[in-house]
Amino acid sequence: MTEEPPEGVVTVLFTDIVGSAALKTTQGDAAAQDIVRAHFDLLREQVEAHRGREIKTLGDGLMATFVSPRSAVACAIDMQRALADGNRVRPDDQQLQLRVGLNSGEAIREDGDLFGSTVDAAARTASAPTSTNGPSNLSARSAAATAGAKPRVPAPGRFRRRSVESRGSGARR
Repeated sequence: MTEEPPEGVVTVLFTDIVGSAALKTTQGDAAAQDIVRAHFDLLREQVEAHRGREIKTLGDGLMATFVSPRSAVACAIDMQRALADGNRVRPDDQQLQLRVGLNSGEAIREDGDLFGSTVDAAARTASAPTSTNGPSNLSARSAAATAGAKPRVPAPGRFRRRSVESRGSGARR
């Protein structure tokens, strides 16, 4: 039997590689998959360092959960930093951009996986369009859960708080 995710409120983190289809076109499937595999190793290091739990990978994305919203936010920040560090030593055509989305709430637990509106909102938050200088989105619910926290944060403009209801409307909340 697969280990079940923690009970209660969790913060769900989703990642998404920006332009992964183009990566496959320029690098070829096998080389692109090698790049993605190394990318997942980097993300897993951050999830573990912030006491998160990997739930699964989905194509070029990773899903993880955290008991602490602050840990999830710190993990997202450190994922972006680690990716930026890795990009400095990669050729331009192998550099990756990462979107990270977070949402906090109750989730349905089944066979080591999570389901429900909390998960759906985190996935939508990760896939929402963002700025090009640091694409990470934090749902309003996760932002509220981290209110008053003083995590190490990047320069202003790197992270945007988004309401998942604004997806596709162009409105920012």
